[in-house]
Amino acid sequence: MVKGLAKYIKKYGDIGMTAEKESKVNQQQEDNDTLEEFLKKYDDSKYEKPSVTADIIIFSKKDDNIKVLLIKRKSHPFKDSYALPGGFTNSGESLEESARRELFEETSLECDNLEQLRTFSTPGRDPRRWVMTCAFMAIVDADECMVEAGDDAKEAEWFDIKMKPFYTDNRYELLLQYGDTKIRAIVEKTSEGVVSGKPEFKLLESENIAFDHGLILAYAMDALAR
Repeated sequence: MVKGLAKYIKKYGDIGMTAEKESKVNQQQEDNDTLEEFLKKYDDSKYEKPSVTADIIIFSKKDDNIKVLLIKRKSHPFKDSYALPGGFTNSGESLEESARRELFEETSLECDNLEQLRTFSTPGRDPRRWVMTCAFMAIVDADECMVEAGDDAKEAEWFDIKMKPFYTDNRYELLLQYGDTKIRAIVEKTSEGVVSGKPEFKLLESENIAFDHGLILAYAMDALAR
């Protein structure tokens, strides 16, 4: 009888098993699993997942004049606002591949020397859902680049851009202009990285530019000045 009960418990488990005991048994089972067995049982739904995008900052610099390439969005959110070229990463695509593809689709510009700038992941930065973006940047000669809007972009233009102190030592104003179109953003330097020594910025105001792209441009302008 005892032997039969032991076999039953081994096969079906102790009906009176506590949650703590059950957790330990499950952990022991997981410890003995092969990687293939673990992946087969893994519950992929237990963690909410963000969407991932790539945004691209393309500068052109001649003497003290700096230009940045922006697109005008065709669709919501921020329909008809200017933004950095960029978009969602496709399945099976690296962020670098996504950045090059989106840049070409929206501006017809091919660029093989993109460098990662920073990841932006503040909750609420995109009104659609939880979206994290990796920003890339490069410097090109605008005079040698033929840009043409495509895909999600209705226009692609080179904007003059400046970043200057704004009343206090830790606030900066970004000013962008193309013809009569003006874009403005105010950022605040909140701290400096302990390891990198690079500043951390917070977006205070943003006019006529989509998402948190004013903030991304502040980081890019700071990197360009280094």
